[in-house]
Amino acid sequence: MNRLLKIIIIFSAFFISSCLNFNTGSLSFNNNGIDDKYYGTYEGSVTIIENNNLTSQATANVIVSSGSVVTIRIWGSLINLHIPIYKESLIKISDNMYKASVTSSGIRYDLTLSFNSSIMNLYYVSSNNAIGEGNLTKIR
Repeated sequence: MNRLLKIIIIFSAFFISSCLNFNTGSLSFNNNGIDDKYYGTYEGSVTIIENNNLTSQATANVIVSSGSVVTIRIWGSLINLHIPIYKESLIKISDNMYKASVTSSGIRYDLTLSFNSSIMNLYYVSSNNAIGEGNLTKIR
């Protein structure tokens, strides 16, 4: 009788846990890309900190299009970067925030794109100890 009770309890626990919804966050892996309300071209200045002490300014241009790619260009005195981010690499964190990780020229970039009205905050951390951040304005 004791063994039968244990088996019933185990099956009940599996049944109950399978009915629960553990995915209650807003994290989405649907790979639909960035919402169309954010489509456009964003430009602005990015502050880059390398090796925790060397600070420089760069210009950034980000194109969010209806296609399957977001194009990021950053250029300045210490950087010349052109990164395509395909929709399969984008993770929607919230309604206005997306994350992606891409590699360019052997350097990994962990990027965060946050949208607020006509402003996009671009933030990245790279595997070569560089951090970049800037608010870009939607120009078209």
